[in-house]
Amino acid sequence: MSSGYFWPSWKGSANLFASQMMQNRSVEYAYSMAQVAGRHPGAILCLEYGNELDVTTEAANAPEEAVEQWARMVTDAYKRGFKDSGNALPVLVITGTDRAVCHDKFNLGRVDVDLTSVHGYPVKDWQPIKDWTDMTDPLALHLLPFYTAVTRSYGPVMVQEFSTIYTSSPPADQDTYLRGMLPLAWHEGSNGFMWWCLRDISWRGYPYNNNPIEWHLGLIQASNDTVRPGLEAYVDFARNLSRGSIAVPTPPAQGSAVRIFWPTMYASEGNDAADSARRGAILYYLLHVADMPTRIARVSDLSPFVPSYAEPLIVPCYNLTAQDIPKLISFAKAGGHVILSGLAPLQWKVPGFAEFVGLQPGVINKDMNITVELDGHAFSFHAYPDDTRYDYTPSGARVIAADQRGQGCVFVNSVGPGKVIAVVPSVEDTITSGNLLGRER
Repeated sequence: MSSGYFWPSWKGSANLFASQMMQNRSVEYAYSMAQVAGRHPGAILCLEYGNELDVTTEAANAPEEAVEQWARMVTDAYKRGFKDSGNALPVLVITGTDRAVCHDKFNLGRVDVDLTSVHGYPVKDWQPIKDWTDMTDPLALHLLPFYTAVTRSYGPVMVQEFSTIYTSSPPADQDTYLRGMLPLAWHEGSNGFMWWCLRDISWRGYPYNNNPIEWHLGLIQASNDTVRPGLEAYVDFARNLSRGSIAVPTPPAQGSAVRIFWPTMYASEGNDAADSARRGAILYYLLHVADMPTRIARVSDLSPFVPSYAEPLIVPCYNLTAQDIPKLISFAKAGGHVILSGLAPLQWKVPGFAEFVGLQPGVINKDMNITVELDGHAFSFHAYPDDTRYDYTPSGARVIAADQRGQGCVFVNSVGPGKVIAVVPSVEDTITSGNLLGRER
């Protein structure tokens, strides 16, 4: 976090995640430390193996599979060591995410984790969406709450380090951001909030001399022991939360929300974590601007025996896999309505997808800039999956909107009692790649 590394000399150039030697030593260390901790009756061992794991040099230079395997092996070693010590209490496993919604080195849900801490600094260069003015922009206020909602769908979440990086910003801007963002994150199910750090850092040695900015990220100023101007909003929020003055959020009533689909393999198999976050976040923001309650839906939420089909499901421009598509088909067959944004021929490799959308891919169409009229409104699009537009031929679906040359761009297909609406261009990529600030969003 402070650009400080404390590697032993024997490590040399071996990669922490990819080297067999480092994997073995990591497991041995984890097991031994867990046994030592387990000797203390009543102790609960807490392991955090990834606070900003995804931005370390070691992770950047290792294959995704190696990072995932390392995390799984270390987690298992801690649990075995604690149990073998004779301690029957659980091991609390924590991981952290930085920048976008989740690790870009492996998908959440692939490693056994009890609590995930989410970061979400309002810094443009660290966000997958750059299309906002400053931290007071309503879009900026909705980014971390969206990440919280997605991560909460996997389990408990702690929101941390949400604006500390900006303690040098105008106090009024920080106040606006905190008073807008914190209630939204709470509403999306955050189980806790942590400000890093409580007090300014006075140490001037390694590693904090690498990043002097961290000297002044405290909630409390070291110079006068007072809350830093602009951060009183966090203190007020924390005080009211601890007193029970803030109501426990209740989910929208069944049938009243729009579901945003989150793919199983959001960081692999054709998907990039930052792109997945960008597409989901802009959809989440626009739905909230339209006063439409939202829910995050993963494949585990799409059981045909759950009345989720009463709410429309929007699938942003992801690369859907064989783990997702059968569940979406079952959802539609149960009466669900699905909206797919962005079509790519790769999806047709998954059995059942052609019947699901009622379309067959055709030739490449080089006309990327199109205008589509729907319900008396004209919409312009220029973005497509893999930057390639294809024409599609109905094989059960019907055209409900075409471009200026009459080529079908929006289709609807009946799947049992359900409906599938397929949109050829990527709505989310069009919105986030056109410098569409303010009212133009």
